[in-house]
Amino acid sequence: MVIRPPSYPVTWISRIFALAIFASAMPFFTVPVTLVSVNPWIGFSGDTATASTKVPPFTLMLVKLKFFAGLTTEEAAKVLEQWDPSEILCSYKLNHAIGEFLAQTAKGQRGILKSAFEKGVPVFVPAFTDSELGLDVALSNRMRESAGRHKLRFDPFEDLEHFASTLLRQKRLGIFTIGGGVPRNWSQQFGPFIELRHRRMGENVPLKRYHYGLRICPEPVYWGGLSGSPYSEAISWGKFVPPAEGGKFGEVFLDATVGLPLIVAAVLERLGKNGQNHKAKKEKALARK
Repeated sequence: MVIRPPSYPVTWISRIFALAIFASAMPFFTVPVTLVSVNPWIGFSGDTATASTKVPPFTLMLVKLKFFAGLTTEEAAKVLEQWDPSEILCSYKLNHAIGEFLAQTAKGQRGILKSAFEKGVPVFVPAFTDSELGLDVALSNRMRESAGRHKLRFDPFEDLEHFASTLLRQKRLGIFTIGGGVPRNWSQQFGPFIELRHRRMGENVPLKRYHYGLRICPEPVYWGGLSGSPYSEAISWGKFVPPAEGGKFGEVFLDATVGLPLIVAAVLERLGKNGQNHKAKKEKALARK
């Protein structure tokens, strides 16, 4: 999940409402996609891999506003203070440590990173230094240096490698994007990364690209920004399978805080109906016995 300051005016209440609905759906939600990136505020991803792959069912991203992670500045400092400087730092490892900390200290409370830790979900931050957590790490290193202690080493390529290895284990890939910007391109460049490893380095890796894509973003293409670039542009870069080869994509030009609550509410309604139907069938089966 990625959370960033808004580029257009939307009320805080609607954002919090959208996040609240989304968070309540997470334990029950499964969709045929492998990743989600979010630019304005919220996003998620799922995965349809079989149990034998042992890959978490969701991959999330988070960038800004520790409020949504349920973490205060003081708590972030505690997590960083406990970090072994001999272990290289990266975003998904740090978010895992934060989730573990919250699971121990915030029992009975909700938190995105807490839930991610409990469900074994990796949380990536593509532009880590452009975040409050990134500034926390920078300040922690300055304090360590002034005290004559070893600074923490941050390597974003560990995120890239872990993300790529996770996707390589899947049979087919899909992406559900809310917003755009850095997180969108970071996740979509998986295809070119694998292709370059094969062509330049001679690695024996399958040339995977996204087969399915759905994005919700109000950014029009004529502004020329990355957030508004259509899937046809991404296909030309080798990030997606062309429609002629089976690729299927949809684009919805809508504010994320309008589109996401509607989607999640519809999913919850459908899950509720399916749950009721399953219960009714089970009761009928028991009655026959």
